[in-house]
Amino acid sequence: MKLAGEHAALIFTRSYGPYVRLYLTLHFAKKKERPWRFAGGKLEPGETPEQAAIREAKEELNVTVTKLRKVKEITTVADGGKWNGHWFLVEDFTGTIKILEPEKHDAAKYMTRSEVEYYCGSSSPEWEAVNAI
Repeated sequence: MKLAGEHAALIFTRSYGPYVRLYLTLHFAKKKERPWRFAGGKLEPGETPEQAAIREAKEELNVTVTKLRKVKEITTVADGGKWNGHWFLVEDFTGTIKILEPEKHDAAKYMTRSEVEYYCGSSSPEWEAVNAI
């Protein structure tokens, strides 16, 4: 299968004590297969994965990422094509998370690791990326 393109995905976390970490997911209103995913999107021509991640955070969630770290590169089949995904852990940002594209995302939710595994699937790139952190 030919590569359809590249995308950048963002992992926002919230920690409660030393043992509990939650992961922000977005519900894609029109996706039947794996509707819960992390924020992110396709790279634009000439854009680096880091630039795409920062742009997508602003476009989708109204926040400015000030520090991120690449945690994984995963090639997967999704949305009818093969995609090379660049997964980033957001280590710092400014602003308040707000869904800016309600026609695409109808909900946002922080999930536990077990919820990510359940809702995204144990063979999903989301689960693989969470385990790389």
